[in-house]
Amino acid sequence: MTTWAIVPVKPLNKSKSRLSNILSNEDRFALMQEMFLHVMDVLRQIPALDEILVVSKDPVVLEMAESFGVQTYTKEKPSNLNGAVGKSAEYAWQNGAQSIIVLPADLAHLEAKGVEMLINAPGRIAICPDERFDGTNALLLRDLPEFTFRYGEESFQKHLGEAARLDLVAQIVYAPSIEFDLDTPADLRRYRQAVLQPV
Repeated sequence: MTTWAIVPVKPLNKSKSRLSNILSNEDRFALMQEMFLHVMDVLRQIPALDEILVVSKDPVVLEMAESFGVQTYTKEKPSNLNGAVGKSAEYAWQNGAQSIIVLPADLAHLEAKGVEMLINAPGRIAICPDERFDGTNALLLRDLPEFTFRYGEESFQKHLGEAARLDLVAQIVYAPSIEFDLDTPADLRRYRQAVLQPV
């Protein structure tokens, strides 16, 4: 089965705005760049991924993606995440993808085994939530071009609802390396501590 990873990336200079009270624009740019490069490095190590598609309108992101030898998607520039993921997923389906995995670019602790857990999950839909069971940190779809993406607040529950709308049961995958979000000062402290004291 041909599997594509889709990685949507906001412009780096607009990312992690919730950390703006403790990090400068330059520091937030560097942090997001560091996490994106980490995600790319991990994904390129996974043999089961046939293609990696980076979706962004940031020329810096696109240049980095091209340096990794992965595909980029810029033909259309929807104003929101759901539009961007929807258009890039449509592109993947039309170009031979039989399954897709959508992963954000800021999974600071991502490990290959977490992605492989998702790939090996049964059924046509698998979801890895964030630690708060609010967001969708990874989403696997098998041959489901009719799926409507519902990122935003409570996207985990909304994606479960979308699966139900399609008369499918979503498999929930618990992968700690995917569940961690870096959005708050407390998250940043956890991340820095882990970097200084790797397990």
